[in-house]
Amino acid sequence: MAKKDLTPERFGGLDAVRRTAALSLVLFHAIGIYARGSAPDAWTHDWVARLDVGVPIFFLLSGFLLYRPFVRARAAGAEPSLRAYAWRRFLRIFPGYWVALIVAVLALGLSGALAPRYLLLLQAYSKDTVAGGLPQAWTLCVEVAFYAFLPLWAAFVRRTAAPELPALAALFPATPRRGGSQPLCSSSSRRRARAWHTRAPRASRTARSWCATTCTRRSRSACWPRP
Repeated sequence: MAKKDLTPERFGGLDAVRRTAALSLVLFHAIGIYARGSAPDAWTHDWVARLDVGVPIFFLLSGFLLYRPFVRARAAGAEPSLRAYAWRRFLRIFPGYWVALIVAVLALGLSGALAPRYLLLLQAYSKDTVAGGLPQAWTLCVEVAFYAFLPLWAAFVRRTAAPELPALAALFPATPRRGGSQPLCSSSSRRRARAWHTRAPRASRTARSWCATTCTRRSRSACWPRP
């Protein structure tokens, strides 16, 4: 069976969606995080606290653009080239991430940020490390997990001939979800953010604010350290 290239097609119409998502994230970080505009008591909270919606928009775009070639290959009766897919996904994420992580370590003196857990984007699977290294890298952890899951899902649908939309719907109740009042950041993550505030105030605002915006509304007051 012929191998099918899994290079995503370019959809010019989605560029505007991508730019809108990118702009919302820039505003969220500039106003909501660095200017503390997403703090529960800030007057800008209602305007900027949910501009992080750009993250799920990017996830949706990735899902559509990356899964479509698998569907195209199945429709053509071809075997997808997983080696090329994996190599492109690796180049998409890890080299740039490693450079950013090393620069952060050298510039801010972060200790332990070059541990294998952070280098391999596994920090999101523990509350004690999720805000460590580069706090924003949790999105890359999710993206890498999606990259790994996508070929498995495509192979499942190909081999079982399962109806795709009902099968996708069945994934939702099977997905583990965090309890509504359980904070995502552990106390050690918050202590680490406070320690960064002493050494690098500007950089630590990202860590502290990330922790605050990902904790539940009920527990946010415990996440925001006082200046």
